[in-house]
Amino acid sequence: MRGRTERHLERLIMAAPAGQPSLLAEAAANGLAPTQEPELPPEFTWRDYTIFLLTIAAQIEHSLMVQYLYAAYSLGGPQTPEDQRDRVAAWRQVILGIAKEEMGHLATVQNVLKFLGAPLALDREDYPWDSQLAPYPFTLERLTRASLAKYIVAESPETWPADVTDAERMEIENLASGYGGNQINRVGKLFTTLRKIIGDPERLPELGCVCKHRRVEQNRTLFTS
Repeated sequence: MRGRTERHLERLIMAAPAGQPSLLAEAAANGLAPTQEPELPPEFTWRDYTIFLLTIAAQIEHSLMVQYLYAAYSLGGPQTPEDQRDRVAAWRQVILGIAKEEMGHLATVQNVLKFLGAPLALDREDYPWDSQLAPYPFTLERLTRASLAKYIVAESPETWPADVTDAERMEIENLASGYGGNQINRVGKLFTTLRKIIGDPERLPELGCVCKHRRVEQNRTLFTS
């Protein structure tokens, strides 16, 4: 049974060839190509649709934050060989730093929700759970090469950094695609859509009206830069 969230995004779900994910499954929110503009579902105004997408974004950021914290604190301990403890501690600090970034993303989403007059969205989905809108099923697990690959693909940009070789990218994507048999959805697609909507004063004139406040300008910049 599909949820109401998927129903509201029905116009954005396009059929895909056999063996290929739908645009929604591929994109975490609406699967729009970079050159396409967001379409407004008939159930919404642009303000309501933005709040709807921001609420989904808040759930995703909250979920990622919790999973990264769990993964980070799964590293280390007395079972770690003494000559590897500094190295493992450095890995943990990197993952914790990413978790802190997710906290910042979550706070930014909350700020924009408040600027639009919407309530805070601090809920997150619990396990066992999966959705076409999520990067992957919510799972609290120890950090492994496969789970790390899953996180990398979910957070990957449209164009990967030049210092990542084709062989490295293929290895990461193969590890992620074979992880539990689940399609990994890219979180960036959701924020690409939000940037296009929030960055357009014609779609959200009410946000433009309050942009005289410095904090609004800062948060709008975070989405549109």
